[in-house]
Amino acid sequence: MPCQEEPTQSFQTVHLSYGASANLRTAGAEVIEDLLPLHVAVENTCLHKYLEENAFPNQEDLEDSQATLNYICKIIHLLCLPEMKIFLDTTRLLVANTDNLVDELWNFIKDGKLVQTAVLLLAAQDRSVGDHPARKGQHQARWFFY
Repeated sequence: MPCQEEPTQSFQTVHLSYGASANLRTAGAEVIEDLLPLHVAVENTCLHKYLEENAFPNQEDLEDSQATLNYICKIIHLLCLPEMKIFLDTTRLLVANTDNLVDELWNFIKDGKLVQTAVLLLAAQDRSVGDHPARKGQHQARWFFY
């Protein structure tokens, strides 16, 4: 029986190590225009069955603040499940190689894409730098991305 080894590098790692850019946007009549690989990774994460079945409620279900809070906690819980690790690892890799991350995050926020925003924030947490001025002398809070 042949020995199968775990791959040590992801498909994206290999592409990036050979010079592929994480900053090239899609173009053409056959594809959705102006997407970065990061967008594809975030949307792919959002298509996971756990998120699809549980994280996209009707707007009527979020009419009171407690329901909204429960919804946000549910998203965070789902994204922290071990089954989501491979999706978040791919997104983390692309976050590390994507320019203008704040602009991409802002576009998700502006478009009301809460789940996509949560995925990107969770994946980008290691890339954040800086201290929030209101918390001087306390635990260092990270508040923006480079």
